Amino acid sequence: MDLITIKDEVELIAKLIAIFVGLVGVWRAIFEMRQNRRQREVEHHWKQSSQAKSLVDDIKSDYRCASALQMLDWAGREYRISDERKEVISEEEFASAMRINDLKFTRKEAFVRDCFDRFLERLESIEHYIRIDLIRFSDVNVPLAYYAKNAQSRPYLMKFIRSYQYELAESFLNRFDK
Repeated sequence: MDLITIKDEVELIAKLIAIFVGLVGVWRAIFEMRQNRRQREVEHHWKQSSQAKSLVDDIKSDYRCASALQMLDWAGREYRISDERKEVISEEEFASAMRINDLKFTRKEAFVRDCFDRFLERLESIEHYIRIDLIRFSDVNVPLAYYAKNAQSRPYLMKFIRSYQYELAESFLNRFDK
């Protein structure tokens, strides 16, 4: 009878060891899956950040978009209006170019409008990409916050944005604290 008891105890111990090894294996599998998920999240965010940087770099490397940023920065700078002409654009000329009536424009005003059309189209794309989770707002916040706040502070520009239905650009600008 003692032999059966020892045999039963050995089997029980073997089963307990097997259960313990199985649980360790399950825990390890779950741990590795979590690690892999975290790694994929980091890689996804890296791709989002890279895409956001590319979009911001694209704005800054496009002469007209970069000119729009400069106009938002401060007035009185000189711009290359055409291949042979450079002109200073004042805040008053900037405001005049953004009008939504009397749509006959000087060459300089047409340049300003072209710059902002191109810039606002880029902001529309950025807002769209944020909405579909291609990029994160946090990745474009820092490089564009200054310009967004300066755009918000110009009622004539915001009226232009609404009048020409740059709805996504307006939504993007509204993401920033005024």
